[in-house]
Amino acid sequence: MVDLVKDKNVLAFEKLLHSFLAESLTGLLEEMDKFHRGRVEAKAFSEPALLIILKQLLDPKILKTRITAFLTGSVEKGYESTEKDLDMNITRRPEFLQIVERTSFERVKDMTDDLAAELKKTMVEGWNAGEGIAELKERVKEVYGDGNLTDGRATAIARTESSNAFNGAKLQAARDSGVNARKRWKEFVSDSGVPLDNRVGKDSIKLHGQTRELDELFFDSVNGKFVERPPNRPNDRATLQIIPVV
Repeated sequence: MVDLVKDKNVLAFEKLLHSFLAESLTGLLEEMDKFHRGRVEAKAFSEPALLIILKQLLDPKILKTRITAFLTGSVEKGYESTEKDLDMNITRRPEFLQIVERTSFERVKDMTDDLAAELKKTMVEGWNAGEGIAELKERVKEVYGDGNLTDGRATAIARTESSNAFNGAKLQAARDSGVNARKRWKEFVSDSGVPLDNRVGKDSIKLHGQTRELDELFFDSVNGKFVERPPNRPNDRATLQIIPVV
């Protein structure tokens, strides 16, 4: 089974986002040194000035080209996987990559927007309380230390969006092939229904092995929802199998 979590392309995507966050932290701390080192005064520190700094340091547009490269790799692997399943060549759809790229970029932008909002909130709060630069820096480090805002979220984005690109491409390729085929949900579960490690969720066990027509939906009975293909949730490792109907 394909393990997208260990895929070199996915790992590189994760590293890119982690490095971006680390560099933004370093840059913000350096910018803060330009303010007064004693008590923070309005002349030296203002909300408009802070917003400009955060916008520059957390602008996801600088990552767009590299994110597209990683997603292109995942999409290509998805097409190749379906070509192997069906034993045929399939023409790529450039517009599919554009859709995946747009969705993934929005996820990254949401992360940087939420991070900037939290930084602004805590720094202005500290400023209004009369804290000095050293104290404000501790506030910044505390925000960056929240994995739900930074590294943990970045990892989830890289893994989930790569899965979305791979599995989306698999399904798109199957539809474009013109072959009568079905789709099957494959999790890290044995043929007898036993999880292969302790990271397999209850929803994954229920979805594993479900087979549907290409345009039918799978059913997640644990959460009571229908889903077209993996991923079913963040960090989901499931993959699609495309099965030709003989």
